[in-house]
Amino acid sequence: MDRPFTTTLYILLFIFAILIGSVVIGDGAQIIADVAHYIRHLFARASLNPYNSRGFGAFVQLVILAVFFGWTIGRFRRKK
Repeated sequence: MDRPFTTTLYILLFIFAILIGSVVIGDGAQIIADVAHYIRHLFARASLNPYNSRGFGAFVQLVILAVFFGWTIGRFRRKK
């Protein structure tokens, strides 16, 4: 390949990567904020009383999320 063509290609790829990164970071931040809001809402509703269907359902969801996050963190720690 021609040297100027290769340099131009690298510059265009870098610009493309920056544009994609800015979109992904912006959307990722919004997704993380929404998940955090949902988890806070679960904590506000959670109840150990099985007769309160909403509160107990929120408690079960929190337990499932804790198991998932624990499994994910454990998996990443083992990869090192």
